[in-house]
Amino acid sequence: MQTTIELLTEIFSSLLKKPGIKLEMTDSPNTVAGWDSLTYPEIVSKIEEKLDIEFDFRELAGIKNIADLVYLTDSKLSKTANED
Repeated sequence: MQTTIELLTEIFSSLLKKPGIKLEMTDSPNTVAGWDSLTYPEIVSKIEEKLDIEFDFRELAGIKNIADLVYLTDSKLSKTANED
């Protein structure tokens, strides 16, 4: 099964057109070229679509790095699994 960071890496690679990108938990918009206010909504939308989850704007406002995005995604997946 694919880990969350592997899934995020795949999404970032595809949307930012950067094959072979290697995301680290400490990466942020300051360290990942192309991750900006214009691409962020696309990234979020792709994560939601691929994992069948929805993020709240307030949750997304607190994302500062990949670790935050992984944690939020995992918590959404865990919540969804518990509802089933």
